[in-house]
Amino acid sequence: MNTLHTGLAGLAALAALCPAPAAAADGDSSELVVTITGARSEQPLAHATAPITVIDRTELDQSQAMTLNEALAGRNGIAAASNGGAGKVTNLYLRGANAGQTLLLVDGIRLGSSTLGSPAWQLLPLGLAERIEVVRGAQSGLYGSDAIGGVVQVLTLPAPGSPVRPWAEAGLGTQQGRHLGAGVRGSQGATTFSLGGDWLSSDGFDATATDTFAHNDDRDGFRSGAGHVAVRQDVAPGQSFSFTALRAQGENRYDGSNPLTFATADHAEGKFVQQVLALNADNRLTDAWRMKTTLGQSRDQNEDFADGLSAGAFDTRRDQFTWQHEFRLADGHLLSLGAEWLHEKVGGSGVVDYAQKTRTTRALFLVDAVTLGAHDLQLSLRSDDIDDIGRHNTGRLGWGWSFASGLRATASYATGFKAPTFNDLYYPAGPFAAGNPDLEPESSHGWDLGLEQHAGAWHWRLGGYRTRVGNLIQWVPDEFFRFSPVNVANARLTGIEASLGWQDHGWQVNLDADWLRAEDTDSGNPLPNRPNRSARLSIDYAPGTWSAGATLLAAAYPDDLPQRGWSVLDLRSGYRLDKDFELKLKVNNVFDRDYQTVNGYPMPGREAWIAIEYGMR
Repeated sequence: MNTLHTGLAGLAALAALCPAPAAAADGDSSELVVTITGARSEQPLAHATAPITVIDRTELDQSQAMTLNEALAGRNGIAAASNGGAGKVTNLYLRGANAGQTLLLVDGIRLGSSTLGSPAWQLLPLGLAERIEVVRGAQSGLYGSDAIGGVVQVLTLPAPGSPVRPWAEAGLGTQQGRHLGAGVRGSQGATTFSLGGDWLSSDGFDATATDTFAHNDDRDGFRSGAGHVAVRQDVAPGQSFSFTALRAQGENRYDGSNPLTFATADHAEGKFVQQVLALNADNRLTDAWRMKTTLGQSRDQNEDFADGLSAGAFDTRRDQFTWQHEFRLADGHLLSLGAEWLHEKVGGSGVVDYAQKTRTTRALFLVDAVTLGAHDLQLSLRSDDIDDIGRHNTGRLGWGWSFASGLRATASYATGFKAPTFNDLYYPAGPFAAGNPDLEPESSHGWDLGLEQHAGAWHWRLGGYRTRVGNLIQWVPDEFFRFSPVNVANARLTGIEASLGWQDHGWQVNLDADWLRAEDTDSGNPLPNRPNRSARLSIDYAPGTWSAGATLLAAAYPDDLPQRGWSVLDLRSGYRLDKDFELKLKVNNVFDRDYQTVNGYPMPGREAWIAIEYGMR
């Protein structure tokens, strides 16, 4: 608890370094930001009825973040729990929901493991992202399964009309860190494109506590290489086609046990592949009728080795087809009707004995968004029919009201669900574990309230939410200590989110603070790995040829959890050598704090990186 108080004191001290703002000009910058994730179609952020965080390429470059969890950690509603440093298993808890209850999209395509039931957040190459949108709160009415906590979408194409920008980066860090990246993005005539490559390597550190099972006193390194191509071609007014191909692969070293002897392995590592392919057509059939078609595929592959012995290979392939029609019924009234087909297939040596290795989801959805003067209404309804599970219907009703002095109030009620994983349903029966084909989907219902204001250089938001999640799946032992999954648990997620931001004269200041109560309603115990209080303060100043910034993260946990409160300060700076080249330096965890976000797995100590960049702005 004292650690959090120290962290909050540091937040106040950093904020005091900023000069007083100039008088705020009238206007709302959120009118200029257009999102697509919160409504499955283009929507000004100022008219969204759900809380949405948008992180663009400029902010990603400014933050010098190298991983997705580094870019997202500590922002409103987001808690990242990692088993150590770069490449280690990372779970993202959005508004306290379980790790598998947040949906990850890459250019509209689902990415994740159908056996584990959650995305590998730590493996996505951040350097190839153009923009990240985070929609908080249940969105199953738009996207179906997995969207109980919300949706994170990574978009890879720049906006049409963007200038062509070749870019390159070379960096060196402590722990033998190396980073190389290069590419080009922008628009040329009717073509918008982004292509590039990214390579990250680190020898790492001992990322397992000494009292943890299978601890090995060695370095747990990580290597990843990624390539990406995205192209959009406008072939005629209102007619465009786009293509995305992204692939990341590498290896991750960790501490593990030999699968035959169960003794600590001398060498344990996992090899992975993350891949997304997407083909999109955007066709305006009339002035009031627009058709969007998406055909895509994602792969999540992983194989673990200990002392050269495979512990099993797992390969998830998801084929996806989405057909959406948008009808502009009147000014400020957009109705979207769509159908989606998702085919999941699991393979590899780890699933040889599974009773089922494929399943298909067939879904219909509706989104009705209406603006009536100062009021915005959005209704989303969806029906998913999943093989061996049945039909599940979900929806969301959201309302927004913009009134005096740039103030806006929002309210919503939503339901969500998550389908059982292949492991849950079909894990082969053995002496220690067995799947359960009779499982029901996890389900949720909850409300969200918010009040915000954009006024010139300032913006702020205060929100609250409560979500009840039922039929939670837990693996529990029987009288013979054989574990099987059953729908036995229920959870209540209650939280308050507060944010404050200011931008003027080269300064950018953003403060996010969260209070969360995530508890098992049957036992009253807190859910693991979720802090009950957290804060993130980011301050940047870029007057011209040089820039400087700091981010302070702080978190405290319920007394019943093993993690202790912590606060970490990261510093960064940049100096532009000329119009093309910039020298950058960052130091994470400046005071070398010892802390854990997952019990038994220390987070990195002090780390420093120096990089030379070309054309990143």
